[in-house]
Amino acid sequence: GKGGARTIARKAGSLARRRGRSSEAAKRVEVAGNRVEEKAQALADLEADLADELAAIAEGWDAKAAAVETLEIPLEASDIRVTDLSAVWIPV
Repeated sequence: GKGGARTIARKAGSLARRRGRSSEAAKRVEVAGNRVEEKAQALADLEADLADELAAIAEGWDAKAAAVETLEIPLEASDIRVTDLSAVWIPV
């Protein structure tokens, strides 16, 4: 009958819309996955650049530290001045 044909047509249309939505969702998931991969690669590149720059900075400071000379300065009585004298009591 007429009712049966209409019902079948409605169901077929509903299935076609669901398939279309499912296909669109799959495409969005794929695009999002590609974006995640791109962002992960960009992050890995930034981390590598940062590691290279940190290594260069550390190398520069290591070279400066190696150039430091130790100098011993003897203490003499004339080097000391007492400007304030205070007594502090701390209960134990």
